[in-house]
Amino acid sequence: MTIHADFASRPWNMLQVNLERFLAGLAAIDLVPYRAARRQQAEDIRAASERGVQTTLTAPPPFAVVGTDAVIDVRGMLLNSVPEWMAYYGIEATGYDTITAAVAAADADPRITRIVLAFDTPGGQAGGGVQSAADAIFAATKPTLATCQDLCASAGVYLAAQADRFVAAPGAIVGSIGTYLVAYDASRMADRAGITVDVISSGPEKGGAYGAPVSDAKRAGYQKTINDLTALFVDAVSRGRGMHADDTRSLATGAVWLAAEAASNGLIDAVQTHAQALATAPFAARPTQPSTSRAIRRASTAGVTPATRQESIMDAKKLAALCSAHPTHTTLILAMNGDDKSEADILAAIAGADVVATKAKVGELEGKLAAQGTAHAAALAAKDSELATAKAALVTAQAKAGKVDALIGAKDPGADQSDVARKATFTRAQVSAGKVPEALRLSGDYLISDS
Repeated sequence: MTIHADFASRPWNMLQVNLERFLAGLAAIDLVPYRAARRQQAEDIRAASERGVQTTLTAPPPFAVVGTDAVIDVRGMLLNSVPEWMAYYGIEATGYDTITAAVAAADADPRITRIVLAFDTPGGQAGGGVQSAADAIFAATKPTLATCQDLCASAGVYLAAQADRFVAAPGAIVGSIGTYLVAYDASRMADRAGITVDVISSGPEKGGAYGAPVSDAKRAGYQKTINDLTALFVDAVSRGRGMHADDTRSLATGAVWLAAEAASNGLIDAVQTHAQALATAPFAARPTQPSTSRAIRRASTAGVTPATRQESIMDAKKLAALCSAHPTHTTLILAMNGDDKSEADILAAIAGADVVATKAKVGELEGKLAAQGTAHAAALAAKDSELATAKAALVTAQAKAGKVDALIGAKDPGADQSDVARKATFTRAQVSAGKVPEALRLSGDYLISDS
């Protein structure tokens, strides 16, 4: 299979005109000069080594460091992995494997506080490579920014939508959500040449050959592959942008938009040049935490792949508003939204949680008040005891000073004298000597005589 045929037979997330130009360029490429250059390079390295000269081929750094930003260029064709010969022939391309590694390196680099992906791409290969790179961008713990100066189409949008913030310059082209594959049927040309091409296979969708007709079963199989890949694309954009899947599907027509319209349909966050975006503070200086909107989107899709994730009942804007209105119930809201509960169900659960919390608060206050009442009663009892002790001490002091003639009845002209006669009587000497019983001394219910 030629280079052209290999790439032409694959499914693409890419603008058609750019793919046709790319494939036309591949058709004209002869790898013989490249292979000869590689052999000569190897020979030069061997000869230098024999002379004692060590030659080291160093790979370029995975990203450029601008201040505390890691800037990763995503330019040209996007391929699972870029063959070395493409650079030799001047074909601009970026590998999904390179993007994934660069994001991981920037996320782990302590110098970096924000990861910036600068897009200028018509898109590229569909499939596992773009999904892996999208997952890596979405999973980054540091703030991520995607910028588009001129063109960010198809697979480029697949990736850029995973960033915390996605901006495009005025006049930039954004969009082309979708997947396609070109199946060439050269059977009529083979017929005219008198050639019959028969494909002997184990099943109606197994195998094929140039010049053989494209069967209905084969065409249906191709269509299913395209539909499945596009479903992955839609789910990834919905996840990254926090959009409802229905809204994303309405954009998945292959259409492209200028930046202003892309902003109005929610595909990007703002119309901004790359330089303007870089001058913006990295999301309120959160060097190791994703943005609030990203945290909400991640929590609502945690542990679920885009292919299997069920559509959320609420879109990201409504979800963020609900979390903002009920900040103490954010965990509950996200959990219920992840279970596809309706907004009404979530509000009912919040109300129920508030009732439980209020009852608990009331119980806590009642407990505090009861404890305070017990403490207050104990304090009053202590004060009464202290007062009684003080009174007894005063009586004793007065008795010793000779200022008390009688504590009860003696100074009360209206007192019943027969009652007075019945009271116990002690001399001053007895009082001073402590001969008064404790109960009488504390109650003061006794008389003191001078004799």
